Amino acid sequence: MSERVVECSFLIPIVGDTDRKRHKPIAWRMLQDAIHRLFKGLSGPERFLLVKDVDLVPGSYTEEATGRRVHDESRRYTVAIPEARLESLRALLRKAANTFDQKCVHLSVAGTVELVTAKREDGYLE
Repeated sequence: MSERVVECSFLIPIVGDTDRKRHKPIAWRMLQDAIHRLFKGLSGPERFLLVKDVDLVPGSYTEEATGRRVHDESRRYTVAIPEARLESLRALLRKAANTFDQKCVHLSVAGTVELVTAKREDGYLE
């Protein structure tokens, strides 16, 4: 019996939390490269699939510290991965949160939403 594959999507805002400036193209390239490195060896559409939305996804949230509503736009990525690799994806997203200056990354795993929060010691994308 083959391992269960789950669809996961996550959002990366196009600007950083601190400076509200657009991310440099190299950061986006590092993210895609890191995803492909992490799931290297998984082949075929039933084992690994990466899709990046072409259109930006609008959204908003309330800043906890100030109570101010923040409107932003994000890139949505969708991956289909073996369920056993979910923690590896979360670790990658913690690095992405640091690299993209985000407090957390919105992750949906088979319809269940979680916020992946990073600490400085989680590191950065390379």
